[in-house]
Amino acid sequence: MQSSRRSCSRGVRFRGFVWDAIKGLAEGCGLDVNALVNKACEVFLLERLTGEVKERFLLEAEVSHLIEEEKNLRQDLALILRSGAYLKDYASSLLEGDKAEVSRLKRRRGVYACVDAKELDVILRILARREAISKRLVELMDKTLPKDRYPFGLTEKGFRAKPKGGEKT
Repeated sequence: MQSSRRSCSRGVRFRGFVWDAIKGLAEGCGLDVNALVNKACEVFLLERLTGEVKERFLLEAEVSHLIEEEKNLRQDLALILRSGAYLKDYASSLLEGDKAEVSRLKRRRGVYACVDAKELDVILRILARREAISKRLVELMDKTLPKDRYPFGLTEKGFRAKPKGGEKT
C-alpha cells in the first residue's frame, strides 16, 4: 500500500463566507488551506465510518502520516548532514585538490568525525525515529496487504526464477 495524493478533476469551490472562514482558521492553526481541508475531511469521515471500512481507513491514514513523517525526517537529516557534517569536506573538495587527478582528492570522512555532540544527538534521534517508522509501517502493511505472495523471487536459499514443482503462476 502506498499513499498517493489525488486531486479533484475540477477545483473545489467555496462560498465566499466559507472560504473566508476556512482561510482564517487555517492561518490561525498555522496550516495551509489544503492541509486543513484534508484534516477536516478525515475527521468527518471518521465520525461516519463504521466496522471494517473505518478500521481500513484508520490503517491507511496512519500509513500515510508515517510516510509523510519519514519523508520529512529524511529531508531534515539530509539538510543537517549537507549543511553540517559534510559541509567542510564538500567545501574543501571544491576549494582544494587537483580536479584533473581524482586520486588526489580527499575522501569523505565518517559522520562521527565531523559533527559536534548536539548535532550527533539530533542525527541519531532522527535515525531512531526513521527506524521506528519503518517498523510500524511493516506492521501496518502486514495487516493491509493481501496475503498472496509473489510466486518467485529472493528466498532464504537465494534467488529463484521459477516456481517449485509444477506450480503455475
